Amino acid sequence: MSRTSINLNLTDYGSSQILKSGYEILCEDYKNTRKELPKNRGKRGNDVLLRDLDCAVVQRVHQLNKELNKSAYDSVRGVFTEGYSVYDGSGFMEKTHIQICVVNPNCIWLKIHG
Repeated sequence: MSRTSINLNLTDYGSSQILKSGYEILCEDYKNTRKELPKNRGKRGNDVLLRDLDCAVVQRVHQLNKELNKSAYDSVRGVFTEGYSVYDGSGFMEKTHIQICVVNPNCIWLKIHG
């Protein structure tokens, strides 16, 4: 990714407030339209497999930035701790991974050697 891209980094402490604000506004939106708020679903153990609510919150954050004439996020990065403990008493999980969602494909650049 380009150094000048704007990233919503969900691993930063400050991002929790951004997500809370997005969630609160999303709740108001759904309350006003009398629609049911999306839910995360498809739990397997501690894993949430289908994150419909989380996706809607992040989408609402993007929309809010646009409404406030703020710079758009080029990408979103999050950590997902999934699976069972690696060993007894472990804080490490077998399937922990990072996901990056590129919103703006123009922020991707490749340097080809040759």
